[in-house]
Amino acid sequence: MNPLAQILINDQKVETHFPWGSLKEKKVSALAIMHQQESGLNLCSIREYRLEEGEELTISYDEEYTVIIIPLVNDMQLELRRFEKLISVAGVGIFDVNQADIMKITTHSGQAGGLYFQLFLFKGVNKYESKLDLAKLPIGEMFPMNKLLSIQHSQLWPLKLYFGTFQSKYEDILLKIKAIDKIFAYCLEGCFEVEKRLLFQGDRLLIQHLKELEVECLSEEGLIILVVL
Repeated sequence: MNPLAQILINDQKVETHFPWGSLKEKKVSALAIMHQQESGLNLCSIREYRLEEGEELTISYDEEYTVIIIPLVNDMQLELRRFEKLISVAGVGIFDVNQADIMKITTHSGQAGGLYFQLFLFKGVNKYESKLDLAKLPIGEMFPMNKLLSIQHSQLWPLKLYFGTFQSKYEDILLKIKAIDKIFAYCLEGCFEVEKRLLFQGDRLLIQHLKELEVECLSEEGLIILVVL
């Protein structure tokens, strides 16, 4: 079966300005999800938030979702009715929300400047979990470069996260014992070729039905995150 793919270009996100800051959102089209299975999670929305210094953001939901949230500038304070946690910059938070949840987000106290973070919404048949799972992007001298590294998190959610820090032109292949049903690639920095498709900073690729995934960095430096569903 040939891979089914959709590229989500950064400039195609719809940007809306609010008193607290701005939101860019790109909803995944029906083309990208029409062949997805009933089980597991499906990516349905990609959101990029910029929160002004001293402001608070409140978000409510009308359905159940699994959320992945990644602060990229400054630490964030995240509050839901069942927990209140600090997520440090380059940290990863994974949790479920439902109709009873109201999510409050602020910049962690003592930090200058606003907050910039990415939020991914996944929808599907998944047991609602009340816990928050915290992980960390593998960045720093102790982690090898030019490799796709697994982001360690619990097995509560039916997904796997990978992250790569690349220097200069370099290629890596993410191999799986069984075929990859769905994978989502997000270019945080630089330029990448993922399965012969060019991604610049802020671009995303949703692709299905793979036996392996080829990732090549085309810039001097590059950061990429992958979500395997």
